[in-house]
Order: sequence, then structure tokens, then C-alpha cells
Amino acid sequence: MWSDNEAVVDLLNVEHLVGAVLRVVKDDRLDPVTVGVYGDWGSGKSSVIHLLRERIATEPDLLAVYFNGWRFEGYEDAKAALASTILEQIQEEAEQPTGGKLAKVKTVVVDAVKAFWGRIDTLRLGKHALAVGANASIAAGAVALGATAAAPVTVAALVAAVLASLAASGKEIDGEQLAALIKAREAADAKEQRDTHVSVRDFHKAFAELVQKLNVKRLVVIVDDLDRCLPHNVIDTLEAIRLFLSAPKTAFVIAAEEGLIRDAVASRFAESPAAGGLDGRPRASVGARYLEKLIQVPVRVPPLSRSDLHGYLNLLFAEQREADAATFAQLCERVRASSSYDAVSFHAGNAKELLGRDVSDELRSDFLLAEQIAPVLALCAEGNPRQTKRFLNALVLRLQMSADRKVMLDRAIAAKMLLLEYFLPEMFRTLALDAAAHEGRAETLVDLEADVRGGAGDGTATPRAGAAVGTFAMQAAAMLDNERFRTWLRADPPLGTVDLRPYVYFANERFALPVGLAQRLSKAGSRALEQLLGDAESEQGAAAEVTAGLPLPEAAVILGELTARARGSGVDLQARTSPLHAMVAVAKKRPEVGTDVIAAILGLPYEVLPAGAAILIASLAPDPSLREPAVRALRTLSAQSRNPALSSAAASRLKTLESRAAAAAGR
Repeated sequence: MWSDNEAVVDLLNVEHLVGAVLRVVKDDRLDPVTVGVYGDWGSGKSSVIHLLRERIATEPDLLAVYFNGWRFEGYEDAKAALASTILEQIQEEAEQPTGGKLAKVKTVVVDAVKAFWGRIDTLRLGKHALAVGANASIAAGAVALGATAAAPVTVAALVAAVLASLAASGKEIDGEQLAALIKAREAADAKEQRDTHVSVRDFHKAFAELVQKLNVKRLVVIVDDLDRCLPHNVIDTLEAIRLFLSAPKTAFVIAAEEGLIRDAVASRFAESPAAGGLDGRPRASVGARYLEKLIQVPVRVPPLSRSDLHGYLNLLFAEQREADAATFAQLCERVRASSSYDAVSFHAGNAKELLGRDVSDELRSDFLLAEQIAPVLALCAEGNPRQTKRFLNALVLRLQMSADRKVMLDRAIAAKMLLLEYFLPEMFRTLALDAAAHEGRAETLVDLEADVRGGAGDGTATPRAGAAVGTFAMQAAAMLDNERFRTWLRADPPLGTVDLRPYVYFANERFALPVGLAQRLSKAGSRALEQLLGDAESEQGAAAEVTAGLPLPEAAVILGELTARARGSGVDLQARTSPLHAMVAVAKKRPEVGTDVIAAILGLPYEVLPAGAAILIASLAPDPSLREPAVRALRTLSAQSRNPALSSAAASRLKTLESRAAAAAGR
């Protein structure tokens, strides 16, 4: 199986990104500089950072410091944690017995670092000390007030507390004493503000002097996993960079998912009510504007292209077959040197040359599997390396489980079934039910697979006559325009004549597989799902917007969970915050998943579907890519007899759509 940690060798062919960051860091014209390494969850940001650290280690005039904010979450103030990490690693480098980059200035640097520790202690105390403590004896009552930095005592709060205390004790209010107390508080606030300004200025100056003593061209501070932190820690770390630590001869490299950082900023700072800029054009969000000011040079880690993903799969398989890590690293170097941006970098045709030996039968079999699954993974995983590795791990574990039960699954069939389960879970569920009802064979697949392959199908890929309403056949009809489903159908091997029962059986053991929500959703995805399942309509709308912007694999997981909730007992599907409404809200924001949503609705028991389900499906029809799937679904619902109200509503909506289409054609 494959580790989920950052790559030790460059399997993603991101050396050009590492080189770009390094050139920016070394450019004197950009000193000091802040670089943002942006990418989606699982895109390979940490791998870029790991390779960057290795490159910097070979540069004698660059000194790297690594900070992982997530490791300190909940234990220490983010500003103090970042500052102390920088000092600790500078001191460790200076105190190396031999060969350190700071060997020539060891004594000077160690003394400067030791002197600087007092400022870090002050920073920690400033975070946790009481912002103010006021004791006043007014009339016969006593008021004791104190606040932390998280809840400071404002003048208004002070007045309210005093008045409440006196009212509770039945004492009269002494106006002069209250005025004196307010005046003292205002003076304390003014002094605290002046002291803060002085403290920030002195801290920045002292840090700049420390950096000058290092005798290196650039101190490179690498901040990783920032997007895993809670919003307030994200902001505290960014503020530390902006206010305290940005000094000459420093470079900060921040690896994060750009959208999550923008959201963290937006949660701290209120959005301006102005709709646009002075020129009338829409303004960027407060989070986007903040990042633009902080990050001078953004470097984005792109998703893997289809050819890149295919080569990546082949390298992952070669890694499993290669016992020696050094030999595999050399293979990766040769692959990178011979690769082209628009071709598969490592494949059966050049493997012997790049390996320097004959290709084993096992690796040849791996190449065939990669060729089979690469097109589907490229579409469904959207070129995400982490999703790709987790899919492969799930496949390996499933095959191992079946082998332990003395059931030998065909690896290619298991992979194709898992692709459907992983990325189109509702289609997998109804395919499994269909197969179970027909001795393990889903005959609908025979025509579907033949049609998409240009074979002996009937040319329409429609369900066979007599197919039960609401089964896999009906859902397949709704998914005919979905490129992910069609690509899956085209993938080898064909499944129409295969007994799928053993593959479905081991799919039921999902509790043992790393395909659960915790493994497949980012923090933003988990939060969006929570809100989509909630009762607040406003939150559901915002969560639909977030889900629409997530990578496709995460959106598929969320839709699968909403479908499962809709199928559960006791769920009011007529409510405006029902899972049905949430699914359609996502589809309206992201039409690409519209056919998934329509298929999911058709897969629900018609008896429990409200008449409003027809209205929801019809609401997707204005999108050109969803009009035909919506019309086909409404025809299906109008033809069924198990739910007359649903049938009537579907017929009415279908008539409206057809009338509008006729009117539009007559113009």
C-alpha cells in the first residue's frame, strides 16, 4: 500500500515548481518576499515543500526553517509558536558540532538567540495575561472586573457591569465615582495601545538585527499545513508574518489551500458593504484582498493531467515492485528527464529502457490496470494524487480481504467496480441491487457498454423493456449525458455478463476500508456537509456554494451522504432544508453533478418522494446540459403508478417544459 505522507522522491514531476519557488527566494530584488504555494487538498503541496527543503539544504547561502502550525494547535499562541520555532531551529543550526551553515558566526548567533528568548516569553505573557483588572468600591457594593485578551473590558461593558451590580444590590449610583472609573479605563486603554505599538516595533527591529547576524543570503521560513488550523490560528500566524517577522533577508513560503485561507480571513474581518470598486467593477472578497497584500508571488500546484496521472499510477506500481529505495529514486530521475508535458512519462513501451532491465510480469499487469483506470480517475479524481493513492489503497485492501476468505477476485473487475462505488456511489448501490436480483448479472450493462463502445447495442443506450422503475436501468437513463459515467462504461473489462455478487459482497465490508468521510473530505468539505444536513436554510445555501467549488471527488462524497440521508426513515423530504433540496441546490451551483442528483432522486423509493421532487428536477432544466436528463426523468416519474401525486406533478412540469420549448422554437 502507499503512504499518505509527502513524497520523498518526485513522483508528481513538480521539480519545475520547486525551482520556481527557489528562484523567487534567491532574487535580491524581491527581498523580503512571501511566496504562496497554493493547491487543493491532496494536490501535492507538502511534496513540493519537502523537495524545496531538500534543495535549500544543498544551498550554502540559504537557511531553511520549517514550521507546521497544525502541530501547535491548542497548545500555544500561534505568534509565539512561530517565533520560538524559528529561534529553536536557528540555534540548532548554529550549535551543530561540524558543517553547519552558521559555523563561522556560531558564538554571535547563539548569544543573539538567547537574548531574544526574553521577547518570546513577553509575547506569551501578553497573550495570556489579563487585559485589565479593575476593582471599585461603589456605595456599599463591590465590583470586581477582569478580562482575558479574548474578552477585553470595554468602556461600555464596564459601565453595564457596574450598573447591573448596583441594581442587583439595590444601591444608588454615584455618578462622580463612575465617571472617574471610566476615565481611568480610557487612560489604561490608551497606554496599552501605545505599549503595543512600541512592543511590535522593538520586536521587528530585534528580529531584523538577528537575521543580519546569520551571515546567510536568505532565511527561508516555510509554513506548512496552515489550512488545517482553526481560523483564529490561521490569522494569528499570518499576522505574525506581517507584523513581526517580515524583515530584510527573509523569505516566507506558505503552503495552503487558498480558499480555506480566504475563508479564515473572512471569518475575522467584516466584508465591506460596498458592492464594487471605484470603477464600478465587482470587488474581490476581503479574504482575497488580504492574501493579495500578504502574498507577493503565488505558485499554484495544478491537478495532474490525464497523461500525468497515467504516468503517476505506473510509478506508484513500480514503487511497490522495486525493493531498493535508491534504485527507485534513480528511476524517477530518469523518468523526469525524459518526460514530456503532453505524454505518459512512464509506460510499458519505455519501461525496459528506463528501468535498465526487463519488465517483470507483475509490473506489466500493473501497467494494464493503470491503462484501464486512468481515464476514469482523471475525470473523477480530477488529477488529485491523494485521492488516487487512497483509491489504490482501498483496492489493494479489498483484494487482500477477499484472498483471506479464499475468494480470488479479478483485479480488473474489482477495480472497475470500486471506481463506480468510489465516485458514483448511488449508481453503485442500485447496480448492486440489480445484480443481486438477477443472479449476480446486471443485464442493463450489456446494451449500455455496447452503445458507448460503438458496438452492437441498439444505439440509444436506453433501458431494456420491462426494466423495473427506480432501478439501475432508470438511473442509467438519467446518466447518459454524464461523461464520468460514460467513461466508466467504456473502461475495460465489460461487466454485463459478469457475476458481480462476490465483488458486491466485499464492497459491503466498507467499515474496513479507507473510503469513509474522514478519509475523503477536507475540512471545508466536512463543514459543508454538516451545514447541508442541518436545519438552517441560509447555511444550507452557503454550503451548496462551497460544495460547488470543491474538487469533484469531495462533491460526489457529499452527494452520496445526502442521498443516504434522504433514504433514511423519519426524514421530511418536503421540508425546504431536506436532503433533496440540498442536493438540487448543489446541482444548480455546479451543473456538472446535475445528472448525479437526478439519478439519485430516481433511485429513491417513489412512495416516499413528495410531489415537490418533480418540481426540483424541473428546476434544473434551464441549464442546457441538464434539460434532456430532466425531461427523461420527468417522463419516468409521470409514467409510474406507485405515487399518483408524484406522477401528476411530473406530468404537469413536463407539459410546462415542452410548452416552453415549443414557444422558444417558434420565435
